[in-house]
Amino acid sequence: AAAWAAAQPPLSPALPKPRDPSSPVVRLDLSEALPEPEFGSPEMPTVGSANHRFGRCKPCAFLHTKGCTNGVQCSFCHLCDAGEKKRRQKERKEQKRELHKWADSQAVMMSSAMGTHLPMAAPR
Repeated sequence: AAAWAAAQPPLSPALPKPRDPSSPVVRLDLSEALPEPEFGSPEMPTVGSANHRFGRCKPCAFLHTKGCTNGVQCSFCHLCDAGEKKRRQKERKEQKRELHKWADSQAVMMSSAMGTHLPMAAPR
């Protein structure tokens, strides 16, 4: 039994050793490790493309139709696909519809819990 206990790992993890105060502290800065692409490059063609990777850009409506004449200074994203603007509009409309549906159901639940009757809202 003693040999078995000695072969088992400790029940609690070992705590890290305290850092030697005389050793230098190494700091990693992600902004230095991943440099921001330059405006006008294929990775960032316009000022408005800066937030594309975070999904917070606004697609340029003209780029895929008659062409954008604002160049690098365009405040809209040139990295989004042709149908992105319409897709996002549809998505927002659906989210709004779902929110209204949910709010209406909550109002019905509240009115039935209070014993009152609310007229149904007009279709949106």
